[in-house]
Formats: sequence, structure tokens, C-alpha cells
Amino acid sequence: NEISFRLIIRLASKADFGVNLRDQFYTIYLNDKAVTTVKSKDLVRIHSKSEMDPTTNEKGVSYLPIDISISHQDLTKAGIDNIADLILNKDKIKVRTKGKASTERFLRNIPIDFEYTLKELMEPSTSTEVC
Repeated sequence: NEISFRLIIRLASKADFGVNLRDQFYTIYLNDKAVTTVKSKDLVRIHSKSEMDPTTNEKGVSYLPIDISISHQDLTKAGIDNIADLILNKDKIKVRTKGKASTERFLRNIPIDFEYTLKELMEPSTSTEVC
């Protein structure tokens, strides 16, 4: 009894240099209640404003994937007993990803914080976070 999904955040860079993120750690919140944590050591390239993404051919744009799994037990521990509310009231459910990441070489504990409604996450989007 688990919900698993990949959250992909589109980032547009204003930076003059790119970095390789690794050692990512996130806490996932539903309506301000912590429900699970996510750790990743996967290498993710965050491009500079002038770098071209080789997959999408977009300049200065990067995609940050976050694999999330939430069990029924996670929801119960967080005090979320009515799962029907999650499904029926998608526009009222806030999903927040709050965490930190480090780069390969010199930056540590870079804050990463995003918030969407469940409805926004379930519908196709072209929105971009600026970093």
C-alpha cells in the first residue's frame, strides 16, 4: 500500500556557472505535515544560464527528478486518516518538498524548497522555478 511517483522540477538558471548536485535529502510534507523523507546520491546537472541541456536543447534549463514513495503507514503517522480527501480535494492539498543538496566539489547544504498543490502535480505543466 504505497504511492510512488517521480516529481520533476524544471529549473531555469540565472547563474553564470553550473553545478553537479549529489547527496540530496528531502522531507515531503502534505498540508504542512511531514509524511516521508527522500534521499538520493544520484548525480544531477544543474546548468548555467548559458549551458545547453543535451536532452531537451534548452539553454539554461535543468530538470531535477525526485523519486517519492509514501505509504499508508506514513500518512497515518502524520495524522492523515482520510485518504479520500487527498483524491477528492486535490486543489486543497499542498505538497511541499523541503530539503538540502550538496555539489560534487564545494557547495554544501544548498536549500531546495518547492510547494505545489496536488492538482498542479497531477496536471501537465510548463511552469519553471527560477534559481
